[in-house]
Amino acid sequence: MKSEQRFAGLDSIRAVAAIWVAMAHGGAFPLRETLLALQVPATLLPASLNGLAFNSTAAVTVFFVISGFCIHWPYVGGQSLRFWPYLTRRLVRVGLPLLVVLAVVSELGGLFEGKSRAVLWTVYCELVYYALYPLLLLLARRVGMGRVFAGSLVLAAAIVLLNLRATHLNAFSLWLIALVCLPLWLAGCMLAQRVRTAKAAAEAEKTIWIWRVCIWAFSVLALLLVFHSPIMIGYPVTMPVLAVVSVVWLAKEMDRYRTRKPPALLEKAGAMSYSIYLTHMIAFAALAPIDWGGQFILEWLAKLGAVAALSIVFFLLVERPAHALARALSGRIHSWSPLTT
Repeated sequence: MKSEQRFAGLDSIRAVAAIWVAMAHGGAFPLRETLLALQVPATLLPASLNGLAFNSTAAVTVFFVISGFCIHWPYVGGQSLRFWPYLTRRLVRVGLPLLVVLAVVSELGGLFEGKSRAVLWTVYCELVYYALYPLLLLLARRVGMGRVFAGSLVLAAAIVLLNLRATHLNAFSLWLIALVCLPLWLAGCMLAQRVRTAKAAAEAEKTIWIWRVCIWAFSVLALLLVFHSPIMIGYPVTMPVLAVVSVVWLAKEMDRYRTRKPPALLEKAGAMSYSIYLTHMIAFAALAPIDWGGQFILEWLAKLGAVAALSIVFFLLVERPAHALARALSGRIHSWSPLTT
């Protein structure tokens, strides 16, 4: 299996996940404000439901699962991993856009830096996983990926039990958060192995919307447990469950798109989902000082436009060139790299 194989539908899911994060961070339709302005009675329930609709942490969990899948898939069949070309490709592809964003928000400072910090922790975790993957692959080939996943789950559970008051994944230090989220990423590696035995597309077609609604409903429940429950069950507890369920759901999505074309617009948006993720907070910070005079819908449209424009520009000027550079450098290193896994 070629390492560059692309699975139809995955980019669409990435696009939805990136948009979901942006909606959760301030891009959702201002339903409460609009209803109050229109003096519509009983606004609390629909406004509350609108606030629960978008769970950014659940979307990030899906990102982690897809990332683990994409990294592990080329090596599921026992193929050798050349360490230096692999590491160069991943670090340049992900790290170069990250460095550009860090330079920009550091220069702008203030709100830009604060808002960006809320999302960049996931990218740091990804870089840790890329560096650890060759060791994880060696271990998985000795004891099985299922046992590696189970071990990571036990380690994450121990950390969570020692920090029961932590309700959010980014409440830990970088290394602890990387360990807590490792099962989410390894669930994607489990997905890569599951895809080889996926069920028939006809069955996936019949049940796919049931699975989509279930995933969304679980994300709403997780949000409720954190913010609207007296027992306050945090994301470090609920997101591993979502990751395991996502393995089944994503397998069905990929199986379905073997015989069905994914939406072309979503596939294009998914190709720049990393740019959307990295820059949406910068767009929101840029618009924050503007006084919209109570024009909530205009402000909302401006936010969506700013996120779309900035994402496209960043993708064309930074992310896509970083991809090309990553391929070129890894190709050069591949010819002399002696280290394989």
